[in-house]
Amino acid sequence: MRLLRTSFHSLRAILLLVAVSPFIRVKAQNASTDQQLWLGMNASGSFKKGWSFTSQARIRYTDNVTTYKGAYFYFTGEKKFDKNNSAEANYRLA
Repeated sequence: MRLLRTSFHSLRAILLLVAVSPFIRVKAQNASTDQQLWLGMNASGSFKKGWSFTSQARIRYTDNVTTYKGAYFYFTGEKKFDKNNSAEANYRLA
């Protein structure tokens, strides 16, 4: 009986949310346009026994390309086992 009462309250809350949701206005983002610029460099290399490494450096400008937002560094190592199988590890430093 208690389970039935709990599910009834949950159902009532869900129905209330569905009934009210068309009238709720949520502004997720500012309506203005924000142009961004991402600049980056990439370096990669393959080594013996199926190993390969890749590194990237990126910088980001926002607010119509006037504000420096930050730098991001990516490092990836990959080991190929055979034609169809490989393992990869990624690291991102922000």
